[in-house]
Amino acid sequence: MKNKLSSLISMSRLRRSYGFSLILLTACGSAGNAESPAATGRSGSSSLFNVENLADQQQISEGIPTQFRIHAASQVDHVMVSANGQTLGKAEAGRDGKQFHFDHVFNGEGDQDLTFDAFAAKASAPLASSTFRVHVVRPPAPAPGSRLFNGYILKAVAYLNKNYGLLGYNIKSQITHPIDYYKFGTFKPTGGGMTMCVAGTLEVIMTAFDIYSKETGDYSIYNYLPFRSWSSLDNDAIKAQIWVNPKLKSSGTGDAIAHFGVGEHVKFKDLKPGGFININRTTGSGHSVTFLSFIDKKGNDVPEYNDSVVGFRYFGSQGHGVKGQGGFSFRHAFFSKYGCPDVPYQRDCNVILSDDQRLLNVGQMLDPRDWKHPSKLSDYADEDLLPLSAIDQAQVHSPLEFDGLTTDD
Repeated sequence: MKNKLSSLISMSRLRRSYGFSLILLTACGSAGNAESPAATGRSGSSSLFNVENLADQQQISEGIPTQFRIHAASQVDHVMVSANGQTLGKAEAGRDGKQFHFDHVFNGEGDQDLTFDAFAAKASAPLASSTFRVHVVRPPAPAPGSRLFNGYILKAVAYLNKNYGLLGYNIKSQITHPIDYYKFGTFKPTGGGMTMCVAGTLEVIMTAFDIYSKETGDYSIYNYLPFRSWSSLDNDAIKAQIWVNPKLKSSGTGDAIAHFGVGEHVKFKDLKPGGFININRTTGSGHSVTFLSFIDKKGNDVPEYNDSVVGFRYFGSQGHGVKGQGGFSFRHAFFSKYGCPDVPYQRDCNVILSDDQRLLNVGQMLDPRDWKHPSKLSDYADEDLLPLSAIDQAQVHSPLEFDGLTTDD
């Protein structure tokens, strides 16, 4: 998937910038004769393709990753996408060669007319087109006492995916691009744009800080912890806990942000888009990712946790150490108890589902107004956790053991 094809719509009536992932998928359908441009209108159906998970007048919450699919006949070579007449880009072929993926970022609230044009190879005119009106709305405000930083985390995901996606995975590399920690220091790339998973999570957080401070003019977030805490692996640094260090009672980002007073632990079922997860797999190794949505056995997004949820969609750094085949990208993770469903997305299977934070470490950042320094870093809420069983302990892995490869890499 070539993330450089993602585009930002710039219109006067759109005021804020939140990201969501627009993924278009096609599968082989019945082959028919090529048609002249047709099927344009408020319907996704034609003899050549059908848009799933999308209806005219559909309401979409900004900042929450949303997913669409297209099933098309075999003569469809590619799909072009536009919004309000402005071309956004070309959908790219997926893992089996017959699925198309496309990432898009909506800016703020308002109506959008999304048009999908299906083309045959080397054709200058579309075989068929469909247009849908969607309403992008602001999600409900968090309940009092539960203000979150998730919206800025999602903005960072959208920015990194668009500008630094798929530059390659390297377990020895960190940070895709220079990021200033205000006037106190700069995070510098060490691998020519390649990065690994925990460094990817750190980069998401630092990018969110940069977006937040520039949008709000509030640079006090940089005074809460010194640059050294985010850049050093010393025992008293938050980076050491993001990197997963059992000696520091940290099993992932959820622990790190909770221990340092910038976030909180939550149960998986209560996680909101823009939260963080560190996973362990039954097959060995771990991973550090940003949570985007719950999913069902078909890979469809599920807005709120329910009995249909079998996994989650995430953003992180994984894949091969080759540009275009690894680095920042999206995956569908499935819990081991539900198998590895055959879905048209890149999968990460065999993930352990557990309420124990050492096996599935889950947390989300708080609004900076709610950050509160702990009295001392030894005062951890999980200090007296019961010992893991021998079986569970054998399945706990550091992301530093992870070679980057997921199920479909």
